[in-house]
Amino acid sequence: MELKNFEDYSNYVSISEVIKIFDKKYKLFENNNNSGIVSKYNANLKDSLKKKITVTIKEQKNGIDYVKQTNDKRQYLISYQSIPTLMRLLENYVIDRSITMNDQALKKRDDAIQSRQLSNISKNRMDRSLIVTKIQNKMRSIDFDQLDNEAAEVADKMAYDWLPKITETDLQKYEQINSDFEKQLIQSLQLTKLEITFQNGLQHRYTEFDQAGYIKDYCLRELHTVQIRGKRIIYRGYSKYDLKLQNPLYWYCG
Repeated sequence: MELKNFEDYSNYVSISEVIKIFDKKYKLFENNNNSGIVSKYNANLKDSLKKKITVTIKEQKNGIDYVKQTNDKRQYLISYQSIPTLMRLLENYVIDRSITMNDQALKKRDDAIQSRQLSNISKNRMDRSLIVTKIQNKMRSIDFDQLDNEAAEVADKMAYDWLPKITETDLQKYEQINSDFEKQLIQSLQLTKLEITFQNGLQHRYTEFDQAGYIKDYCLRELHTVQIRGKRIIYRGYSKYDLKLQNPLYWYCG
């Protein structure tokens, strides 16, 4: 929704700043190798994003607050509080253009991680093939849609728990969800909350934390692994959650 023009823009950011936030979350642009020269790909993508964002914020039904500055550039400024809404609306569009989060990139990362892990435990090529077959059979036995629903239901119940006892939930039926995993989850959760508190102090702005989303993805990441010969091996689908959990301030805060 366009708001009446006014002088105080302290809580508003430009479309260029919004694109920077998108890039930090989704990794959109190629590395220019510190040459200072913007690649044609980056320039075209930035122009496309500007147009897409401009069209989106003008659709009043979206409820995105923005103002249009009265200067020669006719610059649009978007309310900081509206950025999470804008991200949700454009998530599929942006993920398709992400260097790391599109389906092909995620599969490539999963395969590379799994390949390194298999090299560490397999004795030879035949042994490696047997392990891969075992992993594939294990994956085929899992209903990942049901798994997602189960994790979401459990995480919603723990949305405000300071020490989420994940081993006391329905997810404990999976061998990956054990006391060691619970300790890792709690430790990671507390460290993330401290990081958010520190960030809030720097920006003098309160940031909400999606604890349910964090716990859900933390569990699903672990549920995309299997223990083979005492070693943790990932399934395809692992990176979708791992990359998000490595950058929690951008994926679970709003």
